[in-house]
Formats: sequence, structure tokens, C-alpha cells
Amino acid sequence: MKKDLLKKSYLYINFRELVEDIALRHGDKIAYSFRLSPKDKEIQTVSYTQLAEDVRCLATTILAKGIHMGNTALIGKMSYGWVCSYLALLSVGAVVVPLDPDWNEDDLAQTVGVAECRSLFCSEDIKNTKANAICAANEIKSLLCIEVGEGAGKLGAWIAMGKEMREAGDTSYEDARISPDDMALLVFTSGTTGKGKGVMLSQTAILSNIYAGLQLISVGDRTVGVLPP
Repeated sequence: MKKDLLKKSYLYINFRELVEDIALRHGDKIAYSFRLSPKDKEIQTVSYTQLAEDVRCLATTILAKGIHMGNTALIGKMSYGWVCSYLALLSVGAVVVPLDPDWNEDDLAQTVGVAECRSLFCSEDIKNTKANAICAANEIKSLLCIEVGEGAGKLGAWIAMGKEMREAGDTSYEDARISPDDMALLVFTSGTTGKGKGVMLSQTAILSNIYAGLQLISVGDRTVGVLPP
């Protein structure tokens, strides 16, 4: 039986290597498209080149603030800001704790405490409704609103801050140590049969899973982002 290669996939050592390689290979192709609001008719697009640059700049700010030295809760529905934050954190060896934005504030606050998170990256709706309870119950030292925007405490402002540092010669992003076998992701189960349990994943485990998945499916150049990766 003839076997044809549907899609070549790559097994990366860490997420920084992934980010840099896809930017090099795909350049100006569209990496992500979205609407700023459900009612907005205009579709925003981000190229692989721009995504990588945003990740580098955001990661530089993350390093400057020392966020990579503690666990970070990431709460929000799938969005460009979620993807950019996820990649930036993992690209400098930080630990990400992705949480379901539909959980109530007490469950979120308790899980953030169990995970020993010291930073909170969240969507604007979470910041306006549940972030106060989460922060009050835990020692949250850094709070970032991951919505696309230039206001203080928003994604755009942190990217701009990192860009200034990089233009001044900061190479902390490139120099950051990443241990592929250390914990990178702490994923909590829904807790439908009791309290949710945390599952620890390394960069090697996550990237190996992505690699294995790409061997099984081929969807052309487009796919739908349904849930956070």
C-alpha cells in the first residue's frame, strides 16, 4: 500500500525553539485571526513573524518582572492574548496553570492557592468579576489583562515594555534557561467526582503530544481554536 506524507511535523526541544522555527518557516502567513468583539465585522490577523515578536517582547517583560520564578495562573477563553501569554511563559521556562474561566470564583481562588500561583494572567471579564477574590485569597504579585490593548496592565503595554528593553540590547529571552524535563504545565481536572487533581506536564511531554497529534491529522493550512492547548 502506498503511503504519502500528508504533513511534515517537527519534534522540538522546547517552546522557544518552536516559536522561533515557525516564524522562520511560515513568516508572513497568517498565524491567528480573530475579531476584537463578536459584533465586530473586521477580522484582525497576526502573522507568524508578528506572533513570534510579540512572544519575545512579552517574555522579556515577564523575565524583567521575575514572573518566571513562580507559577502563573492563566484564565480566559481562547484568544490571541491567551495564546501569546501561553507561548511567552513557556518560552522562558515558566510554569503555566491554565484554569477554566467558567469555574466560580471560590473554586478558582482555591485552585490558584493549591497551585501556589504568584501571578495571574486573565481575560478582562475575569479581571472585572473574579480577579479580586482570587487575589485576595492568594499572594498574587503580578496581574496582567491578556486582552489585546495598549492600556496600563494590558497585553499591549507589556509587549511595548519588552520591545523597549530588547531595542536597548536586552537578550534575556534568548538567554533564559529551559529544562525540558521540569514541570511546565499544571493542568487541573474538572473535579466532577471530587476535588480537581493537578496533572504535571513537562515541555517534553507537551511537545511530544503535539508531535504525535500532527502525525494523525491533516487539516490543510487552517484549524479552529476551540479550547486552550
